[in-house]
Amino acid sequence: AGAGGTIEVRAGSATGQLLGSVAVAPTGGWDTFTEVTTTLTAAAPGGGPLFLRFTGGAGALFDVDRFALTRAPATE
Repeated sequence: AGAGGTIEVRAGSATGQLLGSVAVAPTGGWDTFTEVTTTLTAAAPGGGPLFLRFTGGAGALFDVDRFALTRAPATE
């Protein structure tokens, strides 16, 4: 299984503005999944592209099965 690491969400490029990040802990096996969530601190300037950057130790970090963005409910 992977060593774990961090997923960073960045605006515009892999080295662009950091919008959010989340730690991904090892699960003990490639077929053992977990969900992680984070809140983005800002929107991508101009609605541009988002990039996921994976950081951590050496070798395989983790397996991403799927990725989704959801809008938080409006607050009053």
